[in-house]
This record gives sequence, structure tokens and C-alpha cells, in this order.
Amino acid sequence: MIMHATGLPVFVENDVNALAIAARLYDDGLTADDRLLVTIGYGIGCALTLDGHVYRGAHGGAGELGHILVEPGGEACACGLRGCLETLIGDNALARRAVALGVLPEGGTKDDLNAVARAGHVVALELFDWAGQQLGNALASLIHVFDPEDVVVSGEGVDVWEFWEPGVTRSLRAHLPSDRTVPVTVRNWGEDTWARGAASLVFASPFDRVGVSSSGRRVRQMLREGL
Repeated sequence: MIMHATGLPVFVENDVNALAIAARLYDDGLTADDRLLVTIGYGIGCALTLDGHVYRGAHGGAGELGHILVEPGGEACACGLRGCLETLIGDNALARRAVALGVLPEGGTKDDLNAVARAGHVVALELFDWAGQQLGNALASLIHVFDPEDVVVSGEGVDVWEFWEPGVTRSLRAHLPSDRTVPVTVRNWGEDTWARGAASLVFASPFDRVGVSSSGRRVRQMLREGL
């Protein structure tokens, strides 16, 4: 045990949950108490913030958006199941589809796909649009279940969000009632983003039992003032 070896307290948390806590503490633009925070990249993650609390579920597994079933009997996933959302739109899955479509040569990577999409390759852009639709379909289902105030999208994949966004928007409009408007906000990604999420666990821990809502706002101000 790390705690026993170091004599220091240890916090263990899902990485996307940590991002949700960091958003509550540090981002004044993200004040909703009921939110879906979704990450796209190598995996597809989601943190559920309900009434100011990060909802972890009975076994700590809440928010596994990347492993919801979208294609029964589909491709095997790293989690051991089949047909997970991640097998369609995770980075490796998109690279494989790009190779199969002739967009990339054998061994092509997601970074290569980003590059050809930026160069205007029509099929690459269509692939991202399709991926956006798959993500939008999954988000629409979660919105119906959890009724969030907003959706925040982050993760390594947002560097090409402009290619995902048309499909996501079209899918949300098609699968939500016309009077159900849920804003989708994109937060830029940096190399230190995961680290900031991890650091936030330490600052938020005294307030975790009461949620990171009104208490979180007070903590934000205290941290900025150096208290």
C-alpha cells in the first residue's frame, strides 16, 4: 500500500471524475450542479455531477460511457465485452476505420487521421462526422436519463472538435425534444489537464461529502487568494 509505504494520505479516483472536480473548483464558466463531462480520445469517458456531487455509483463504476452497448455482437473491446462505444469512436478504432476506408495506409494512426482531415480529405471528414453522430446518440440517451444542465466535452480528441461537432449537433437535435436545449461546451486540452484533475482531489477532499457546489465555490476563492 502506497499510504503505508509513504506515511501520507492517498486518494484514488477515476480520471474523468477528477476532471469534473477540477472544473468545479477552478472554472468559473462551469457552475452547473447537474452536468455530464465527457472526454474523447484513446477512450471515451464520462463523469456525472448530480446536485453538485460527483456520482460514482454503487461500485465506483458510474459514467463508463465508452462501454455502453451500441453494436450488439460487435468488435471486442479492451474491457472484455463486445460492441462498446469505444470500439467505434475511440482513437484506435477511428484509425482502424480510416485504414479500412483507404484514408490511411496500413499502420496509420489517429494523429495521421487528424492531419488528413485538416487537409480537407472528404472521406476523413465524413468519418469524423459519423463518429460525432455516434457520440451524439449516446449523449442523447444520457441526457434523457439524467437531465443535466449542460454537457462539457474535453479530452485529447477535442483538438479536432470542429470535425466532430456537426455530427454531434445533428444527432442531439434529432434525438431530443425541440424544447430540450442542452448546451455543449468544449474545454481545451493540455498536457497538464489530467495532473490538475489529480491535484484537485486533495483540495476537494474535505468537501467531498457535501459536494463541490456552494462549498466548492468558497474553496475556489480561498485557493485563488492563497488561503
